[in-house]
Amino acid sequence: SVYAGGTVIPSVSIEPKVINLGTTGSFDLDVAVVPAGTSVTFTSSDGDVATVTSAGKIEAVAAGDCVITASITVDGVDYTDTVTVIVA
Repeated sequence: SVYAGGTVIPSVSIEPKVINLGTTGSFDLDVAVVPAGTSVTFTSSDGDVATVTSAGKIEAVAAGDCVITASITVDGVDYTDTVTVIVA
C-alpha cells in the first residue's frame, strides 16, 4: 500500500494493460484496490465488442476493440484504471 503522511492513498490497478481475445474468449481481470475490499465497478466502452461482469470477467462478443474501466469511489472521489481489449 502507498501511504502519504500515514494515510492510505486509494487506487485501483488492472493488469495487464492490453488483452487479446478470440471472438469466443474470456478473461478474468486481475484488479488490485487500495484500500483492500473496496467495491469495484466495471464498464465496457463497447458492449458489442466485449462485455464485463460485476466480478471482472471479460467476455468477447465480436471482432473489434474496446476499453474496460475499473472504478472505485473512496470518500466521494472516483479512481479508475483501464485495459484495452482487442477481439479478433
